[in-house]
Amino acid sequence: MVAQAFVYVLLHKPTETVTTLSDEKGRTNVRELIDLPERIFPIGRLDYKTSGVLLLTNDGELSQLLTHPRYGVRKVYEVVVQRRMQEEHIERLQKGVVLEDGRTQPCRIEYLRSQGVKAIYRITVKEGRNRLIRRLIEHFGYNVRQLSRVEFGGMTTGNLKPGQWRIVSKPELEKLRARIGKPTARK
Repeated sequence: MVAQAFVYVLLHKPTETVTTLSDEKGRTNVRELIDLPERIFPIGRLDYKTSGVLLLTNDGELSQLLTHPRYGVRKVYEVVVQRRMQEEHIERLQKGVVLEDGRTQPCRIEYLRSQGVKAIYRITVKEGRNRLIRRLIEHFGYNVRQLSRVEFGGMTTGNLKPGQWRIVSKPELEKLRARIGKPTARK
């Protein structure tokens, strides 16, 4: 039996697309956007209303490494909030807060700019929980107007438009593996 070659894809996931391989509600899923014959699956998830960096692969080991909390893979988001957040709230969020599923790890929140009455922040986390960024922002009564993951483990969408994808290069893959302390690819 011939071993299957691993495939690594970087997708700029558009909003209103589910991060699954099929959807019982008939919504567009991320696999439908990628024209490859290999069976690949998403590494982690982005919710329906969130856009940005999503990796897909058929390499289960790498997927496990990138999603396991032990490796603390960095995820960076840009979030548009309906109004500027109070400094006290930002400081508390950065130290970690208790949500319904437990205490969050410390995160980094950086104010980027205003957009009318809205404010744009960059939030960096090293944990992956369901709807974490939205829940952090909503914890103090703010509303997320737009959310995009701009980086995952050092990978960015670059100049890809929403819905576009590309194959991850060998040097990019080695850098990604090195960031999680697993620089040697499997044969």
